[in-house]
Amino acid sequence: MPNRSPLSKLVDIAFYAPVGIMKLAADSMDRAVEVGEALVTSKLTVAKAVGKFTSNYGANEIKKRVKELTPYKTELSDQEPESDFVAAVEEIQAESTLGTKASEPIIECLISVDELAIPGYDTLAASQVVQRLVGLSIQDLEAVASYETAHRGRRTVLAKTEQLLSK
Repeated sequence: MPNRSPLSKLVDIAFYAPVGIMKLAADSMDRAVEVGEALVTSKLTVAKAVGKFTSNYGANEIKKRVKELTPYKTELSDQEPESDFVAAVEEIQAESTLGTKASEPIIECLISVDELAIPGYDTLAASQVVQRLVGLSIQDLEAVASYETAHRGRRTVLAKTEQLLSK
């Protein structure tokens, strides 16, 4: 085929190449969808875990500071002055669990403990897990964050994964 006419080359470029490209795209579309879905799901899992952690931490800080600023009770009521505010914060926290009971995970974890890059994960204390997080890939850190959020929700582990993922 080295001595092909210019017309044959034009037909190759104008007709056969686009047909071949469309066939390749169709063949790889399912895999592209799987990869895209996995990527978005893992990012959303981490974002939800970080959001929940941040929301709970902020609500607890607000409660603490309100109590520091108003340590007295009002004369007209036995109720502490910040109780309405605390009740509002608790209501927001309850809504932030997305309709789940406190004992249920907020997000469904699609990762089993056997898939985690840390052997014996369920038997380790939070401090032991944190030591093993350094050096893990982004995907492994996201998997740990997803699993931790759905199962034990240890703030130390989630904060460290958030820190490492933000680098």
